[in-house]
Amino acid sequence: MRQDAWTIMAGTAPVPLIEADASGRLRRATPAAAALLALPASGVSGSPIDPLFRAGSITQLLNEALLDGGVAILRDQELAGTITDAPRTFDLIASPQPDGSRLIAIIDASTRRALSREIERLQSLLADAQREQARLGQIQRELTAEPPRIIGTSAPMLRMNDQVRRVGPTAATVLIHGESGSGKELVARAIHAASPRAGNALIAVNCAAMPDTLIESELFGHERGAFTGADRERHGKFELADKGTLFLDEIAELSASAQAKLLRVLQEGAFERVGGSQTIRVDVRVVAATHRDLAVQVARGRFREDLFYRLNVFRIDVPSLRDRREDIRALAEFLHEKHAKAIARPVLPISERSMRRMLAYRWPGNVRELENAIERATILSTGPELEV
Repeated sequence: MRQDAWTIMAGTAPVPLIEADASGRLRRATPAAAALLALPASGVSGSPIDPLFRAGSITQLLNEALLDGGVAILRDQELAGTITDAPRTFDLIASPQPDGSRLIAIIDASTRRALSREIERLQSLLADAQREQARLGQIQRELTAEPPRIIGTSAPMLRMNDQVRRVGPTAATVLIHGESGSGKELVARAIHAASPRAGNALIAVNCAAMPDTLIESELFGHERGAFTGADRERHGKFELADKGTLFLDEIAELSASAQAKLLRVLQEGAFERVGGSQTIRVDVRVVAATHRDLAVQVARGRFREDLFYRLNVFRIDVPSLRDRREDIRALAEFLHEKHAKAIARPVLPISERSMRRMLAYRWPGNVRELENAIERATILSTGPELEV
């Protein structure tokens, strides 16, 4: 490096600098570097740089790092001898010069580590903000969406709707029982909409859709490093549902350990994230649903008896579609109108032949199966009547 360029750099550089040739001998050092490295006042030119560092082979390390061209970085290098109040671990950043020498900056490694910690903190805050934004977005969608409509005037549906109306405004835990496809989540949403928590989130979790290894993390969250792939902390569904309602569908599929944690939340309103020790307190109303008979599951040792009694505070049975056939016409017309509007098709009268077939069919898949049939018929419809 030319002397005039070195003079300017030495006077303005914010960090200690040294210049060395390719064989690892010092050419010059800034006053800050000379003080840090305890270099002799008589001069530094020609002295080797290796003895200045505990690694003892800095020249070789730099030569290897510079083989690919560009800038070489050696992290966490300890100095062999420094002034007593100076940090002892540094990052070396070497830049090759046109004349074959290397300009080496000596940077306190604690600065990088502090910056890394700050970046991690900001990334964690960003992740929290993104989760909160998603939660608020879900609440906004629920507030602007049409309230849940439960279609049916049959005696079983009138009894069920009366139960929803009575339990909705309370804080009671609710257990919804019904066959697959019968509309258990719709009932849960109606309970939430009728409660003082309606202005906050309803978070739905399908316990059968996740493996045992992930369900606890999904419900209770995890700390960074709790398991392979947990590169940052994550809030679970209980935290996201704070002040709102958590709907646990297919509750019978929970693992034994998840059942134990859920029982504690119901009893104390507290839990720890997976891999964590800090107790987190939440105010969450739990509405659970299952197509299984939980009393039978308890008798078979597959479900905790104490958890069953905690969940079974208020039970609602959702009737199967074959047990309320008188509702099929109204349901079919409602579902056809819904799907016709979604694809900009005209709403057609349902043919009497189709209606007779629907009334005679047993509908093992319940309302979900009926909706699938109506949606398909709506897409394929070409005539003056809807044929299902």
